[in-house]
Amino acid sequence: NDIIAQSLSNSDNSAAHNVVYHIQATSTGGSCAGAVSDFTQVVNPAPAITTSAPSAICDGASTSITITSTIPSTYTWTVTADPQITGASNGSGNENDVISQMLTNSDNSGAHNVVYQLQATSGFSCTSAIANLTQVVNPTPQMTVAPSTITCSGVSPAVALTVTAPSDFAWT
Repeated sequence: NDIIAQSLSNSDNSAAHNVVYHIQATSTGGSCAGAVSDFTQVVNPAPAITTSAPSAICDGASTSITITSTIPSTYTWTVTADPQITGASNGSGNENDVISQMLTNSDNSGAHNVVYQLQATSGFSCTSAIANLTQVVNPTPQMTVAPSTITCSGVSPAVALTVTAPSDFAWT
């Protein structure tokens, strides 16, 4: 007894294709050949996630992750989020659906992540490898400005700015 073990690949993303094996057994001594038998293996295309990594968002904004793959599929995702992030949840969807979840970063000291683990299932019931997409959620700084003061012409004011997150400043 023996087993045919090959990794088969279908690069046509629109249809199933067949591989036909013509199998013949020959006696160990090599002088007696049995009849040829045909075996047909159907090879369905498997989806591959083509969704690109999302751009960073600010605290309180919604994700905008459009789900795509090499062939029309349905999708499931699970999330792993840093403990400072709320609003991310597991889900499912269809081709070109958008994962839109409002995320909150409770930590004003820096950015935190949500990892969406996507998997596609094609109409042929083939599944993709899991794709990990990382959504960065930056804190939104809250600023406190010292009370207004009076200064004389030619003297620079000393305005104290306090923020809740690492920030750059601009003023006009």
